Amino acid sequence: MSGNIAELEEWFYENETIYVIPYIEKKFNSTYAQEAEYNFMRQHLYFTKKIIKNSMLDNDTKFLKFLEMFAYGKSKICTIIGGRGSGKTALAMFVIEQLFEKGHQKNIYYVKKGERPEWLPSWIHSAQAMEEVPNKSFAVLDETVLEYGSRNFYSDENKSFTERLVILRHKDTSIFLITQHSKLIDINIRRLSDILIYKKGSNIEEEGKFDEERHLILNRLMPRKNTESLIEIRFLNIFWVIETELPSFWDDNKVSKTFKDFNPEQKKRMERTKRYKEEIARLQEKENIRAKNNKKDSINVGDFLDS
Repeated sequence: MSGNIAELEEWFYENETIYVIPYIEKKFNSTYAQEAEYNFMRQHLYFTKKIIKNSMLDNDTKFLKFLEMFAYGKSKICTIIGGRGSGKTALAMFVIEQLFEKGHQKNIYYVKKGERPEWLPSWIHSAQAMEEVPNKSFAVLDETVLEYGSRNFYSDENKSFTERLVILRHKDTSIFLITQHSKLIDINIRRLSDILIYKKGSNIEEEGKFDEERHLILNRLMPRKNTESLIEIRFLNIFWVIETELPSFWDDNKVSKTFKDFNPEQKKRMERTKRYKEEIARLQEKENIRAKNNKKDSINVGDFLDS
């Protein structure tokens, strides 16, 4: 159980009739379901507090608070996790556009190898690597798995990037990391994230592995639509569901071209097939050498018979 039980009991008592019961009655139609939910919430007070607190704030208030937390004060690392086509990049770009429209002075960079995407507006700079992003900037690093996968944990590139993240807080640069699965990026990078955002299709089994209450919260609030996002602000222990629009410059057809050849599952299958073929070739070569040596060492009975 997360949190002080006595404090949670007091919170529940103070908010039971004002927020908890109205929330249950609005969510469930039957008396049986309402009673079951009430008993469940009574047994999981930390879960209940987080769920109810999310429902107490309207969408605009939660989004503006999130915007302020991400953009101001110390630099932040925000990881967006979600299935393919769930709106991860669109969310990051919508947030960036809101900051730009509000007159935020930081430069904005989109980091991805290859040509500059044609759908990027002129006020967003493009970069091939994080090393090209100057201090005091916002950076969107899309499909993180392409370069910073957990498989390459000990690679120089992974180490360099992780080290860069460690000093970002002293350089006033905030980053959006975008991936289809949190397991696909280096564990150190995930741990450095100040904010986690879950989109539709997120795999949360690893995220709640050692915290049952947290897993219950993530499971209950997990987005069901592409326009929804579940924000976990880790340093404040806050869980909010928000709904956002697409950025004004968004074009699904143009954006999809940027990622049309990116398929992590297919990439993993190709890697497994490649390793399998290499292993087969290695074993075959070993067998050929063994057969050659056996032939060389074998005894020909005919050599010992008189002609």
